[in-house]
This record gives sequence, structure tokens and C-alpha cells, in this order.
Amino acid sequence: MIPPKGPVPGRHPALIQMFAEKGNRGLKSYNLQKLNVLLIEKNDFMRGIMREILRKFYIRNVQDADTPATGYTIFRKFPADLILADWVPGLDGLKFLKKARNGSDSPNPFVPIIVVTANTELHHVYAALDAGMHDFLAKPISATLIYSRICRVIEGHRDFIRTGNFFGPDRRRRHNAPLGPKSRRGPNKADGERRRSDHGAGQYWIDPALTEEDVQRLLIG
Repeated sequence: MIPPKGPVPGRHPALIQMFAEKGNRGLKSYNLQKLNVLLIEKNDFMRGIMREILRKFYIRNVQDADTPATGYTIFRKFPADLILADWVPGLDGLKFLKKARNGSDSPNPFVPIIVVTANTELHHVYAALDAGMHDFLAKPISATLIYSRICRVIEGHRDFIRTGNFFGPDRRRRHNAPLGPKSRRGPNKADGERRRSDHGAGQYWIDPALTEEDVQRLLIG
């Protein structure tokens, strides 16, 4: 099922229709009991931790896989409302993401997908955006971080766009936000060794990895 070109309303009704009330830490409290979650994670131990975190949120209907191929097979049969996709050497979460968005046999190209990874350099975030992710979760994870991403998917409605070879949520974000106390726009490397990342949003000299705060400043528009 390949959607037409141009803006398309996002479709994840199981998330949008959930009951909400004010909670702690600035996050709302949601009833997630009917949520269907697909978890794709290479590491058995980490997969177990994430399943337990989801169970603490009263999410009972969780399917998991340790490879993108297995994950996609499950995805074609399991009506997932949300997917958490690992991205590490040996498990290419972005490959799964692109197939879920653009595959002719994809059952739901609009499904919210959160990329979970320790790849946190700026070009990694952009690569995930360009593959069609909804959100980005940097490892190490915590229950609060996972819940905050679920909340953001529920609350942050974004139209889907098909343009050129891209299909996914609208990528327009706050790309010009300063990233970290030492990061600079432009070619000044006086603060230490940096790597240059060239992207349509601009040229950055960046530290080897972004902090969680940096990632959020970049993504929240």
C-alpha cells in the first residue's frame, strides 16, 4: 500500500484517541492498555528490559523480534500502533523503517516508528529523519525517556509527506538550534577535534556525539 504524493494526514487512531489527564514531570498520564507495540531489538537482555518497561505502562500486547526481517514479517500480520526499532551494527533499523514506509506490501506506512540507538551524532539523527522516523531515542534508555517519546507521538500530530524518494512525517524541525555548550556553526575548530557534518539545514562542527538534551533541542519544533 503506497500512499499518494503530497501531504497526507497521519493515521494512528489508537494513539490519538487515548484518554489523557495531567501527570507528573510535565508529562500527561495516558491509558496505554490497548496499545499494540512492535519491538525490534537485537540484544536479548535489552529486549527484556524494554518489554518490562512497557509492561509497567500496562502495555500488554507487545510483539518482539531480533532482526529487521523477522520484525517485518510480524509487522505484516500484527496491527502495530507503535514500533520501537533498534539501530546498531547487525540490526539496521533504518532499513526496516524505509521498508515499512515504502514497501508495496507494507500494511501501514503511517505507523509511528521511534528509532532507538546509540548512534547519536548529528548525521545519524538526520539519516533517521530522512528514512521517515517519527522520533529518536538515544541509548541508554530509561522508562521516563520511553514514555516521553510515546507522549510526543500521541500529542505531536504531523502530516505525512511524499516528495521525491522520501515518504514519512514532515521533517521540518528546529534545525538551527545550538547543540551543546561547545558546538559552533562554521569552521572554527578551536574547541578541540570535531567532525564536519554537511546537511541541507547547514554546516556544523560537532562533538562526536549529541547529548539527550541536544537531540531534543534539535527535534522538538
